[in-house]
Amino acid sequence: MGYCDKRLYSKTYSSELGLENIIKWEVLPLKKGERLSIKFLSTDSPYLQGVRVAVDSSDELLDFNGALKREYWFWENEYRDKPIELRALSDCYVSLYNVCYRQKDKTRPGIVRSLGDYSGMLLDVIGDNTFVYHCNDLIKNTEFKSLVFEVKIIH
Repeated sequence: MGYCDKRLYSKTYSSELGLENIIKWEVLPLKKGERLSIKFLSTDSPYLQGVRVAVDSSDELLDFNGALKREYWFWENEYRDKPIELRALSDCYVSLYNVCYRQKDKTRPGIVRSLGDYSGMLLDVIGDNTFVYHCNDLIKNTEFKSLVFEVKIIH
C-alpha cells in the first residue's frame, strides 16, 4: 500500500474562513479489481479544468484502457463526454484532486496549477460508492463551481 492513505484538508480555508470540510487531496481505498469511474458534470472557470488521479506506491498501477500507469491527468475538454474508468490491479489508495491549466494569452504556453492556497473540493456523498466533488481552482471564493465531477467505486 502507498504512503498517503488519508484525506488531506485545506489549512487555508480552515484558518482564513473557518471552513474545516474543504478537501485539498482526496484519498480513496480500492481493492484489487475494483474500478473507479469519473464523470465531468460541469465547469465554470476561465481555466481548463481537470483531475489528477494516482497511486502513490511505485509497485502499484492503475489500468486505463489497457495503459498501466501510476498517474493520469484527465482534462474536461477531452473527457467531457467520454467514460473514464480505471481498474485497480492490487489493493491500493488512489489519490485525486482538481487541476487547472492557466494560460494568460494564446501566444505563451500555459501552466498547470494544482493544490494552490485556494484550491479545494467540497464533497457530496451520494450513497455508499458515489461521490460528487465541487472544486475551486485558484481564486479565493466559496462558490466551488470551477469544476464539478462525480466519482463512483464499482465493485
